[in-house]
Amino acid sequence: MSLIDEPPIEWDEEAYATGVEAIDTDHRILIELLNQLKTVIRGDTSAEDVGVILENLVDYTGFHFAREEAVQDATAFPDRARHQALHRNFEQTIYGHRDRYFRERSSVDLNRIYDFLHRWLIEHIQVEDRVLGSHAAGRPEAEEAARSAPVLTSDHLEEGPLLTTRPDGAD
Repeated sequence: MSLIDEPPIEWDEEAYATGVEAIDTDHRILIELLNQLKTVIRGDTSAEDVGVILENLVDYTGFHFAREEAVQDATAFPDRARHQALHRNFEQTIYGHRDRYFRERSSVDLNRIYDFLHRWLIEHIQVEDRVLGSHAAGRPEAEEAARSAPVLTSDHLEEGPLLTTRPDGAD
């Protein structure tokens, strides 16, 4: 059974929080985008809607990784090289899925893409990012690095299904 048939992912502070507020906000947004992808895959929506959400996931993931890596650098996170290699591998995979979707939509298994994204994101947050959070939470240099990362606002995301959690904190 595909994860596409499961209920939407809900933010669970105990399971997902890292203790670094900006990173947790990013994770909430990524989960929301993943839930939106599930909704459009399960519904009778246009290929354009799927493409917009895939593109937004790619864009926001890049922004989020830059923020996390700024925190890692600012706090001399001891496992940063391995953690950043995980980011690069994920980016290559998600870029490949996105590019394949735009080239040959009819041959792309969206359920498989969703399952990969779901499993990777949840495992990465619960395992890798919580370790980072244990290292960085409460450290002023972590909070400063997180706040100093480039800001991606909702205006940077392509038009499409709207986020209910704004990346820029606006209502």
